[in-house]
Amino acid sequence: LGCRSSRGSPAVVFLTCRQNVGKRDRVQRRNNRRRASHRPATSEMTCTMLEIIDNISPDQPVLIAGPTASGKSGLALALAERQGGVIVNADALQVYAGWRVLTARPAPEEEARAPHRLYGMVAADQDWSVGHWLRAVAPLLQGPARPIIVGGTGLHFHALTEGLAEIPPPP
Repeated sequence: LGCRSSRGSPAVVFLTCRQNVGKRDRVQRRNNRRRASHRPATSEMTCTMLEIIDNISPDQPVLIAGPTASGKSGLALALAERQGGVIVNADALQVYAGWRVLTARPAPEEEARAPHRLYGMVAADQDWSVGHWLRAVAPLLQGPARPIIVGGTGLHFHALTEGLAEIPPPP
């Protein structure tokens, strides 16, 4: 797991996850070996995640984006367990009920460890769009718990951070 924090806005922390490759992998492993002499050994993923989490203010909303199998859900769960918050789905397909395996939706055991919202709530034959998602996520942004918005759908993040034109439903 490789995660990069970008603080473009003081109000939001945006994390992108990717799989490490090449030289960065070797440097990260070397740095983790150095750290291992000062504290108990943990996996590379855990060290990286804990370092990132410890540098995020618990008051800031967090957006976590990245490709499939890059560790987004694991990072969101670790953040929610360590600092609190509600994990909010921003994946276009994980919103559908019955698609857990197909979409790599978090397992029920993981969903039970921290509050999860907008997962598996839409019937497969129901219309759903990024506009529907924006309306569903709005109250979560105003709620008492810090939102940890996680997904791989760039359109959702773009709509959330840049806005989306209101278009009426087709006749």
